[in-house]
Amino acid sequence: MTEETTDRRGADRRRTAREGVVVWDGGRLKCDCAVRDLSETGARLVFRGAALDADRFAFALDGEKSRPAHRVWSAGREMGIEFDRI
Repeated sequence: MTEETTDRRGADRRRTAREGVVVWDGGRLKCDCAVRDLSETGARLVFRGAALDADRFAFALDGEKSRPAHRVWSAGREMGIEFDRI
């Protein structure tokens, strides 16, 4: 007997080892993170300390322009995010 799983991502993800930053509270707070998976529609982030407590924020890959995003799931120090459509 097999169990089907549904992948709800909107795009294929690719593994990566890049750095990113999450900025929230009007730019007053920021947190560095490691980016482990990345797609056109979202990413899986790993935080060094406690995971981010905000639901909406700006996210930027190392040195790139930030874009709005929101939390989809979180578990421990990991978080799955989806980029907002603008």
